[in-house]
Amino acid sequence: MKKMDAAEDRIPLVDWNSRAIRRFLIWGLLAGGAASFIASGYSSYLEYRARLAGLDRLVQTVGEYALPPLTNSLWAFDREHVRLQLKGLAGIKGVSAVRLQEKDGELHYFSGSTALSDDTKERAFALYRVDADGRHELGTLTLIEDLREERLAGL
Repeated sequence: MKKMDAAEDRIPLVDWNSRAIRRFLIWGLLAGGAASFIASGYSSYLEYRARLAGLDRLVQTVGEYALPPLTNSLWAFDREHVRLQLKGLAGIKGVSAVRLQEKDGELHYFSGSTALSDDTKERAFALYRVDADGRHELGTLTLIEDLREERLAGL
């Protein structure tokens, strides 16, 4: 009589030859992969939105920080100092270009990248001076963000 091994005595838990088991495993892998892909895409979207919000806060802060000295330079007709400040603003991360329009609406200064994509965001800041005679409008400072680089970084 033949002696049986312990391994032969066990009943297999899964019949790998079963078509139903194979289909169940394939569908499980496909569903898990799809769910993982969707979760990853959603996470990337949320990260992109957070980066854009951070970039927006940065541009707002830069604009608020730059307004007083730029206003003083415009009020004093110090054109060279205005050019230097705009060049410095255009070099800040997140600011692709800077445009200064004086109160007559004429574009007086532009600094930064001239090859901007169609996907830009602009933030305008009013330049004015208040003194004993009242409020004097000096123009508008516009900070331009090129979002193409942010979109590419998110991919």
